Amino acid sequence: MFKQRNIWMMVLMLFILTAYSHPLHVTTKQIKYTNELMEVDLNIPIVSGSINQSFQRQVNRLLRKESLDLKREVEKQARENMAISKKEGFPYRLHAAVSNYEVTYNQHGILSIPVTLYGYTGGAHGMTVKVPNNFDFHTGKSLLLSDLFKKGTKYKQVIIDEVIAQIKKKTIYILTTPSLLCKRCRMINLII
Repeated sequence: MFKQRNIWMMVLMLFILTAYSHPLHVTTKQIKYTNELMEVDLNIPIVSGSINQSFQRQVNRLLRKESLDLKREVEKQARENMAISKKEGFPYRLHAAVSNYEVTYNQHGILSIPVTLYGYTGGAHGMTVKVPNNFDFHTGKSLLLSDLFKKGTKYKQVIIDEVIAQIKKKTIYILTTPSLLCKRCRMINLII
């Protein structure tokens, strides 16, 4: 009995250790059309291949919601602007909702998919927002930046120090000097 239990435990451990040895699959659902109000070009990531099906569904709902919320917001603004342009007699500019994504990390059950959302509502230029999406399929949780560092680490300062070092080495360009950057840590903290 004891020997059989050990064999089952070894099989279970082998299964757990190899469960995420292969990357998850990410495919695209595209929603693309143009009508009198707006142009829509949504590229929505769909994750598959996880043994954690419940979390996979949550992730897919979240990723779909980001793009569809953008479309709804732009469409609402488009309807309002169309009515105003007809009433006031000025030309209407076609609005746009565009979403794209990039898989930046997909190993060992950790998946990082930043989603870029672009909305144009008739002004001089549109607005782009990049939404970080980082998931741990082992734990079934979204990852925060603090999760990547040991507890108690002043990770924001670590990142600020690295940014300053790269600016000094000229490996990244920023429209300020390193000394001013330290004074603007509040702004940097918003970005982090």
